[in-house]
Amino acid sequence: MIKINLTPELELESTYWYLPSVAIILVVAACGFFYAEYVVSDMRAQQITMDNDSREFVEKLAKIQSDVSRFAAIDESVKSRKQKLKILQDITGKKLERFKPVLIMDVLQVIKPAGVWFRSLEITNRGADVSIDGGSFDNIILAEFLTNIKVTASQKISISDIRTQIYFADMDFRFSRQATGDDLFRDIGSHYRFQLTFKIKNLSEKAPTNPADPKKITMNLLDELGEVSL
Repeated sequence: MIKINLTPELELESTYWYLPSVAIILVVAACGFFYAEYVVSDMRAQQITMDNDSREFVEKLAKIQSDVSRFAAIDESVKSRKQKLKILQDITGKKLERFKPVLIMDVLQVIKPAGVWFRSLEITNRGADVSIDGGSFDNIILAEFLTNIKVTASQKISISDIRTQIYFADMDFRFSRQATGDDLFRDIGSHYRFQLTFKIKNLSEKAPTNPADPKKITMNLLDELGEVSL
């Protein structure tokens, strides 16, 4: 019988012939391990970033929800105050129309300076129109009274004072003439008679205007009084 040895020559020459293959396998395994570790580490980093972003998003969402709740509460408070203000305005408006003649006389009494008097006062058209026939000791005092009538249009509304809800407009000054004696007030000597009419309007319906200059108004009125005095 003939025996043939098929063992590679390298194996016959070296007992550790397998070491290069093992080394290659170990190197490949090591590279695969480090690559897998790199991939896993990258995935972990991405996961941590996503967790942080998610946590930050949740915190921002919670803050937004808190702000929304706060704004909703403010909105409800504003709506409640508007409703209360509307009710108050309705009550004030009804009260204003009901007592307008009294308010007109009260305001006129307040703005009328000493030295001016009314011979007659007529309030018509449900308190919308006022006619006055009166007298004054001189045109300076009369100009002060007329100025006070004009500046009511630029006064500020006060909720606590219903008189500030109205103002006098469209004043029509008829005349200012010198007279002697008065059939109503017989002890009055030389004085000036005048007649004027104006309308009553609600200040809440008036467009805002710049404050009037009383001194300028008075000077203009004195010029007008000088022209109409006869």
